[in-house]
Amino acid sequence: MPLLHLRTLVFCLAGLLLCDAAWAQDEAASVALEPVVVTAERRVQNATDVSASVTGVNRLELERAGVTSVKEAAIYAPNVNLIEFTTRAISNPSVRGVGGSTTNPGVTTYIDGVPQLSADTSSRELLDVERIEFVRGAQGTLYGRNTLGGVINQLSRLPGDQAAARAQVDLGNAGRKDFRAVVSGPIFNLGDRQLGGTLAAAHTARDGYTLNTFSGQRIDGRDAIIGQGQLAWRSGAFNARLIVATEDAHDGDFALSDLGGLRAQAFTVTHDFTGETKRRIRSQTFHVGWQGERLSVESISGRVAYTAFETTDLDLTARPDLTRSNQRIGEQFTQEFRLASREPLLRILDADVQMQAGLFGFRQRNDQNVTNFISTGYLIANGGSFVGLPLVLPIDLSLLNPLAGPAQDRLRANLDDTGYGLYGETTLDWGARAAAWWQRGWALTLGLRGDREHKRADIASGTVLPTPGGDLPLSSNAPVQQSRDFDAVTPRAILRKSFAASAVQGQVYLSLAEGYRAGGFNPQSPDNANPTYGEEHSRNLELGIKTTALNGRVSASVAAYQIKLRDLQLNLPIPNGAGRFYVANVGSATNEGVEFEVQARPIKPLTFFVSLGTLNARFGAGSQDLQGDVSGKRLPYTDPVSGTLGAQLVLPAAHGPWTLRAEAQRLGGGYYDAGNTARQSAYTLVNLRAGRRIDGLQLDVFVRNLINEAVVPLAIPYTGMAPSGFAGENAPPRTVGLSLSVSL
Repeated sequence: MPLLHLRTLVFCLAGLLLCDAAWAQDEAASVALEPVVVTAERRVQNATDVSASVTGVNRLELERAGVTSVKEAAIYAPNVNLIEFTTRAISNPSVRGVGGSTTNPGVTTYIDGVPQLSADTSSRELLDVERIEFVRGAQGTLYGRNTLGGVINQLSRLPGDQAAARAQVDLGNAGRKDFRAVVSGPIFNLGDRQLGGTLAAAHTARDGYTLNTFSGQRIDGRDAIIGQGQLAWRSGAFNARLIVATEDAHDGDFALSDLGGLRAQAFTVTHDFTGETKRRIRSQTFHVGWQGERLSVESISGRVAYTAFETTDLDLTARPDLTRSNQRIGEQFTQEFRLASREPLLRILDADVQMQAGLFGFRQRNDQNVTNFISTGYLIANGGSFVGLPLVLPIDLSLLNPLAGPAQDRLRANLDDTGYGLYGETTLDWGARAAAWWQRGWALTLGLRGDREHKRADIASGTVLPTPGGDLPLSSNAPVQQSRDFDAVTPRAILRKSFAASAVQGQVYLSLAEGYRAGGFNPQSPDNANPTYGEEHSRNLELGIKTTALNGRVSASVAAYQIKLRDLQLNLPIPNGAGRFYVANVGSATNEGVEFEVQARPIKPLTFFVSLGTLNARFGAGSQDLQGDVSGKRLPYTDPVSGTLGAQLVLPAAHGPWTLRAEAQRLGGGYYDAGNTARQSAYTLVNLRAGRRIDGLQLDVFVRNLINEAVVPLAIPYTGMAPSGFAGENAPPRTVGLSLSVSL
């Protein structure tokens, strides 16, 4: 680990201690910060007691900040970035520079304990959420495959012991209309037998931000209906929980346009065809648990099914050359059994021993059908070729008629994946009970996991010209029917030392963990005969310090990390592929940096929060993409420095408090591609929110992106179609609105 990072670690800790001393005189007038409870280690803990980098955002903070999506919550966690298009169907989280593809993420989102194996279902509208946790660093032992960068945990609120209801209406510019309602409480209560339930629903909609100058219409609007129902049963040591969730979204088109054009005139496109995007998700989750005096047993069963359908202008111009229809259908079944100790099971070497072990299995299906519509006039003008999926040439141009309908380049891909994992972890905790003084406060955690999976692909593609007599084949690729097996063993070791002084208590930890991502099959690639890519491995080293001080008025953590990636999987554009990507193993990379988080309450009504992350993520020697050697270049979408600074003021008043909240997020400096040819310069987003609660009524006014920064956080290589070589989308402009909620 570089000496610079260790120096930064010591400097941040020294600054924290100085702040503690400066505020010590006002200790009597302050109150402690609310504890942040997380389940990052698969058990309930205070975040400051977890020997890993984890940021938890609870329900109260989500409501105070007006957060309605995981991307909005991610600003509170350093080095976490969600790479999203304007449509809600595609979201790829990146943590510490480790990202992924739609069907093979490097950071897995868990919703109520169920991993979302496809990015098509990972980013959903938040509804009745109790907490979101951003766990950074490889989590291969407890969570398994596809967690090289970390895990995002999203947890729904349990029904309470008392009946409660809440309704909220948000109105804003760009036609924003959000309606949310939740009803929760006990259904019956008979001694230690209790049945509770929750019903939640929402309708979210807004107009588009981006103007299509060809049609005069806004193209990237949003409209969705979300629902969730829950039943929770408790009977003594036994508990069960059923959660059923649904989402139906009918959004506008991608707002992609030439990067140079967007920077000259933001929020404008010129498309002769306006498409749409639709997504439908249905999920069912069933938890069963038993808690004894010393052991607990848990079962988590999950099913997630989705369909996504997109149509879009592929040439991004006013010419009727290319359009695309893309349909994805997927379904997954997951099952996990977990056994864990609630109390120390025994003592070894004068240490209390706790353990947890589990078995996980899954089955996943992803089907994709893509049709590119190519005008025959375009094919004739370009000698029978087009930017898109490669054609088998030559094409008999005499078969083409400029007045005929478009040719259709078709792709069908059926991908199946089945796997299982077995894991175990043991912690030896000497704590305060150790006989020898030099043992006290130390703990050692050792874990190991084995994963194995079988993947199968059935892929076919070709180009036809529809005629009254049937499809006329113009070209075809040989069908692909292949299968491959992947397996890995991922260990983890954590050494922790707890400490306590008169004003500061906390822990220092050192962790070493490995992560793993299976290989797979590309639905399309430059070489259709060989669509496979290999597995990826990571080794993670992290040194961290977590402290609380001044009777809980200050909470801070600092971590220095280094990630070594081997056989790095990277999304690369197909040459002249008009927005088509494939996954390839390009070489190696090293990601390293420092993360700093602090929350402080110097006086009773005022809370400050700061998160800061540095990230130096570069390709290793010999790394290659299709454009050539990328050794030493920065990984795409990795900001060298990013962070959030905010404050919240809660002023007591008769019948309810005033709340003022301000936050500024600094981002940018990352490149869009492995060759580091185009980037988004650094920028700042400022959000403000102010409101008053009177009994059960809450009224807030809010503004996001106060200074109206016109930035392009997402751009993809688009050679052959976009003059600049890239097509991008603008981030949302300044939005203002009013929020009214009623709680009973």
